[in-house]
Amino acid sequence: MVNNMNDVNRKEVVHSLALSKDGYSAISASGGEVYRYDIRTSETLYTIMCPPPAPTSIAFYPHDNNIVAIGMADSTIQILNTIEQVVVCTLAGHHDKVIGLAFSIPDNYTSVLVSLSADAQLCVWKTEEWSKRRSRLGSLQPDQTTACAGDLRVQFHNDQRHVLVVGKTQLAVYDTLNVDRPVTEWVPQSPFTAAITDATYSYYGLEVYVGFADGSVAYLHALFKQWRRFVPPIHPPLGASGSTAYPVAIAAHPWHGDQFAMGMSDGSVIVVEPWEAPADNEPGSGEGSSRDVRGPNRNQGGSIKFCGLFQLCKM
Repeated sequence: MVNNMNDVNRKEVVHSLALSKDGYSAISASGGEVYRYDIRTSETLYTIMCPPPAPTSIAFYPHDNNIVAIGMADSTIQILNTIEQVVVCTLAGHHDKVIGLAFSIPDNYTSVLVSLSADAQLCVWKTEEWSKRRSRLGSLQPDQTTACAGDLRVQFHNDQRHVLVVGKTQLAVYDTLNVDRPVTEWVPQSPFTAAITDATYSYYGLEVYVGFADGSVAYLHALFKQWRRFVPPIHPPLGASGSTAYPVAIAAHPWHGDQFAMGMSDGSVIVVEPWEAPADNEPGSGEGSSRDVRGPNRNQGGSIKFCGLFQLCKM
């Protein structure tokens, strides 16, 4: 599955990808055309021609896999029927490019769409009539001084009401019923000195995993009341390329509540889980292939074990 980037500026392109609720297809764009792929066969199902402005974020509507929301570089959001290739409506309310989209998936009431723009404006939209419910301009700005400077991210909590907003210098949780101010915020302090590269809720929504540009990872309480563990710089097991890899993307395992995957800057993917070494054993003496990667500050809370390493191959 390869997006066509022949007619786009590779230095300015924003890549976006969304997986359908049934897991059978994906929508992807790299600054130009929008593609829908069959996950099972890797075939391109169809291409959606997107004239300028360029798409900058994508999300599937949870009640219909043929409806997608596409955030655009001109600050609008297009609600698109991908089968008919018809724009259902265009949402306007942001003032900068839309870089984050997330739908709630409620059991008994209509979902809402949360959108985030590059100027940290957070908007909540009613999906039954595609209208804006509320918005606010936040303080979470991308850190343009670091090598990993990039976009913000938004993700719903399991309660489908609160959202996690990820910035390069801080995290915040908002209540979608009142986004005037965050419910809680977390600004990294020592020993966390590098920029945040990504963060995600754990499967059960009780913790937040945070990756940093120096390779370290934080495990936070979901409301940031305390950080439960700190793992100093993580490197792939022996044999993986490079020694300075850091997590650029983090995702919680959908079935194993404690496991999460880290997409590394060297192209590898590491699956890990929190692991407490027995008190009477030496670090790293656990069962199986567990590897204790704690640094000298072992009193700062636990370790992780490697569950798998996947090296991405270029064809």
